[in-house]
Amino acid sequence: LGARRLNSVIRAMKLTPNGELVTVPFGNQPTSVNEGNAEVLEEALRYRPVMMDAAPNPARQACVVPLAIQRPTTIDARLYDAYGQLVATIFSGSVDTGIQGLSFEVTDIPSGHYSVVLTDEIGIVGTVPVVVVH
Repeated sequence: LGARRLNSVIRAMKLTPNGELVTVPFGNQPTSVNEGNAEVLEEALRYRPVMMDAAPNPARQACVVPLAIQRPTTIDARLYDAYGQLVATIFSGSVDTGIQGLSFEVTDIPSGHYSVVLTDEIGIVGTVPVVVVH
């Protein structure tokens, strides 16, 4: 954890007499008004896509950002310049479980520092730096 990385779901758990783990509301009170979506949200948070380092980096013609997809989901991958301006949408759509590669050409992009920003249905998953040189 830390100031920049607070991506955790905190739940109290207890062991039942037959050895099962069950959730326990904090202070024996409901943790929200609507507990019905808690398990769906917890699964979505636990199994979010994982971004790996871009290769090659620096890139001259094309680049690929590998992703580890732990469950089918919908993602958006966008390329931003050093000023935070959107340069290109790399991918937007559904992905299946497994290792996926987001590849994109950089031949028409000026030399400089960029970031690939990945979002899913919850929000930003992460960013990966990419340097373009010509």
